[in-house]
Amino acid sequence: MGGDALRVLGNWNMKFPLARQGLFPLFYLTLALFIMGPLLSRGFILTLDMVFGPVAPSPTDLLLGFKAPVLGAKLVPQLLISGVGAIIPMWLAQKSILLAIFVIAGVGAHRLPMLRFEAARYFAGILYVVNPFVYARFMAGQWYILVAYAFAPFAIKSFVSLMERPKLRSAVSTLLFASVVAINAHFLAMTLVVFLFIFVAWLAVHRRVERGHAYLLLLVPAFFLLNAYWLVPAFAANDSVLQAINERDLDAFAASNIIISPWVSVATMHGFWRVGYDYAVTLFPAITTVFSVFIFLAVYGLLSTYRHYMSMTMAGLAVVALILGAGVSGPFEGLYRSLTDNVPLFDGFRDSQKCVCFLVLAYAYLGALGIEALLERWKERTRTLRYMTFAVVGVGLVAPGVFSFTMFWGFNGDLKAVEFPPDWYAARDIVDADSPDAGIQVLPWDSYTDYDWVPNKDRAVRTLARAFFDQPLVYPKNVIRRSGIFGQSFSPEQAYVKSLLDEAFANNNFGSKLPLLGAKYVLLSKNSREASFYRFLFIQNDLELLMDTPTLALFKNSNEVHRAYLPETPDASGPLREAAVTRLSKYRYEVEAKEAGSPYIVFVPPNNDIDGWRLEGVESEPGYFGVFPLNEGGILRYEPFYENLVWYSASSAF
Repeated sequence: MGGDALRVLGNWNMKFPLARQGLFPLFYLTLALFIMGPLLSRGFILTLDMVFGPVAPSPTDLLLGFKAPVLGAKLVPQLLISGVGAIIPMWLAQKSILLAIFVIAGVGAHRLPMLRFEAARYFAGILYVVNPFVYARFMAGQWYILVAYAFAPFAIKSFVSLMERPKLRSAVSTLLFASVVAINAHFLAMTLVVFLFIFVAWLAVHRRVERGHAYLLLLVPAFFLLNAYWLVPAFAANDSVLQAINERDLDAFAASNIIISPWVSVATMHGFWRVGYDYAVTLFPAITTVFSVFIFLAVYGLLSTYRHYMSMTMAGLAVVALILGAGVSGPFEGLYRSLTDNVPLFDGFRDSQKCVCFLVLAYAYLGALGIEALLERWKERTRTLRYMTFAVVGVGLVAPGVFSFTMFWGFNGDLKAVEFPPDWYAARDIVDADSPDAGIQVLPWDSYTDYDWVPNKDRAVRTLARAFFDQPLVYPKNVIRRSGIFGQSFSPEQAYVKSLLDEAFANNNFGSKLPLLGAKYVLLSKNSREASFYRFLFIQNDLELLMDTPTLALFKNSNEVHRAYLPETPDASGPLREAAVTRLSKYRYEVEAKEAGSPYIVFVPPNNDIDGWRLEGVESEPGYFGVFPLNEGGILRYEPFYENLVWYSASSAF
């Protein structure tokens, strides 16, 4: 019996049915199902940055340019999710996305190393899927990052094929997969770093460039054209999230100390800045010893193939991750701060622990080479050594699951699927009965709110109203009070709301301050830990309490709220009267001719930022609303949309 087992393992590439028939994706689907487990039940998974709701995400604001340009190709996935959400329930769409992430990541890592033995490939796939990096990012709800992480091995494999067998097909697949990875700009940048390392290592080993490598020169303009729809608006924007990153961010988002020190934590694929998660090594510290299996296999694989350019690449990536991964909390703090200060866009990475993805990739790839090297000499060994090899390979395949066992069956029960409470639906019905332009002021003014009805260990989730209401929302963007980082957005709207809250207890007419934000309603999540601060809302003279439930309070502003006003003064500080405007579309309004007694018109844009709005070519001073000379009226439109149409057309045509 033992001899049969050894022969099967030694010839796994030929004997294992899933390998022979190309059905190994079924293994990763099974693994994904085992990870998700009870989370696949009806309801949404709501955790930190993972915001889903019954309303399919509308790509309209991103398409129009209403949202601050983001570094990443998020428009296409939003269009896809919006389309899928119109066919199936959004909770089912969310579960499908999350399952696909695990399957795609496993299949990609499985196919990346060109190896003979399936056991080695399975090690790469399992470790790439089941590890502390993926665990932490999933717990933090960073599914965009995980999508890019899942597709990165496909982009890398395509680039390797382009280097080894330069053909148009390999160039096209590299272009397409890199464009998918671009859903997260950080991972796009890191994937490009991998490409650079591969190219340099190839030159170091082969000392030549093939004629077909000319395709590499075409990839840059081709990538730009295919992704111009987000690249140009992002880099041309006046207000970039990169401007909001400072020293406090570096400290707040530095690698955490999970094992011994932040640097050791990063080396063992931990170190995510947010603490409190149930890593396997924190529940059972002895599990830390399992990491020695990954180190042994990776070192053995590197020593066995150190002259191969891919082994050089992976070793180089591991070194970069060990130097930069801990950020300002590691031994290379000075270097990290210097790079942040002097290298353009480097500070945009914000949390340095993203570099751990390099380590995961290196451990998975080099570890697979280690298993391959062990099995290559199978027939040369004595029977005892064969049993020892069998044990090492078996332990290697099981080790990822042991090292990160808290990922399995619903992330150790720390996450649960949940439906939105009935009173949220009742509040939405009330607001839906009003005008579609009736905006909602969302409170608490913190990007992350604790929801008692979310049955997770960590109840903090990004503003959920975004995934629940169709109306224009005034909600906190990049305001993280619990980390001591308040008001990191430069938006005039955000600054105005902060000023209102600073003076909230000194006045009883909070509603009168909201018409210039377009807010007809105020929605308060009462069950957050900061809700007590907002008790001033219940004593306002101009806010009507419509709902008061255990989870929320809904107020209606008794002041008139319109899209445009006629002011008595140029600064709109005096009384305001409704102005006659006709909505032609979300980005175009028709303004009627000048009315007696008011040479100006105040326009409250649906995106609460007047920048980009023009009345017959005339612009207003910057702010969350605009004041235009009325004259003969005309068309008021959002110019960036028309400017972006050029780049949308270029990307679509390409």
